[in-house]
Amino acid sequence: MDTLYEIKTRVITFIEKNDMYVKPVARFILLLMAYLMVYMNLSYFPKLHNIFIPLILAVACAILPMGLSAVILGFYIAANLYGLGLEVMGVFLILMILAYLLYFRFSRENGSLVVLSPVLNFIGIPYTLPIATGLTTTPGASVSVLMGTIIFYFLKGIKANEEALLASEDALKTTKLHIAIEQVLVNKEMWLIIFAFFFTNVVVYVIRRLAIKEAWKIAIAAGGVIQLLIILIGKLVLGNPYGILALILGSIISVGLCFVFQFMVFDLDYQRIERVQFEDDNYYYYVRAVPKVLVAAKEKHVKTFNETKAKREEEVEREIARELDIDPKNLK
Repeated sequence: MDTLYEIKTRVITFIEKNDMYVKPVARFILLLMAYLMVYMNLSYFPKLHNIFIPLILAVACAILPMGLSAVILGFYIAANLYGLGLEVMGVFLILMILAYLLYFRFSRENGSLVVLSPVLNFIGIPYTLPIATGLTTTPGASVSVLMGTIIFYFLKGIKANEEALLASEDALKTTKLHIAIEQVLVNKEMWLIIFAFFFTNVVVYVIRRLAIKEAWKIAIAAGGVIQLLIILIGKLVLGNPYGILALILGSIISVGLCFVFQFMVFDLDYQRIERVQFEDDNYYYYVRAVPKVLVAAKEKHVKTFNETKAKREEEVEREIARELDIDPKNLK
């Protein structure tokens, strides 16, 4: 176990020392995944179907604030949807404006979640975010996760109806608008996921704030089980049993990732609980302090050849002096 703590310490130390490089690289990887996801699935505007465009945009956005990067990504998606018609692009822009307004109102410090949510949905492990945000932030941060989820399901529905949307007749403009709006208002699976994510986020947040041992671990386990049951039961009620195996597998992986996250960020040593009392002019405080588990990384000791040789010579001199029954200093 100490080896894991040493690895954890080395990783945290490396990130802290190289923070100015780690953050842009992490943003670049996340944004590149998002841009490539759009490039591979929503390339309806031929002029934008060039692999260098997402690469250049990902590099440029890596040094920008995450909120602004999310807006640029949104306009890139809207430009691709323009190939399906102004109606589709317009509905998406309304969603983007709504997401941006809610982002500034509830979750200004969590802009990365708006991008991360669709990416994890695409990979198949979106169940990580409701638990992780419940562990680290307030339920207000779930707004970014939920808006990212809505955008993902909107784009997923557009992809599923692309044949009807690619029709160019003017008579189908109303149909295009109807299909686009339908992906948001009538998508029962999306609203089920949104309810499950928000409820899970609140449950995890409440449990991890309880003054009990292993509150974080209990919160992760409870959140994973509750989230899985809500979605599983909801799918059966809606008559949509497809993807249950992927749901279970994705939930298990997500819970596992959350336990790794908890170990790296907030692992407590409940064997060394301290109770502290202090006062100020108005109050007397009783504090129960639980220290984090910290293990210093072992320092490397490098033995040079000369040092090893000198020690060997010293050992030989001692052995000779012992046989002659004299002081080792007299040999020199």
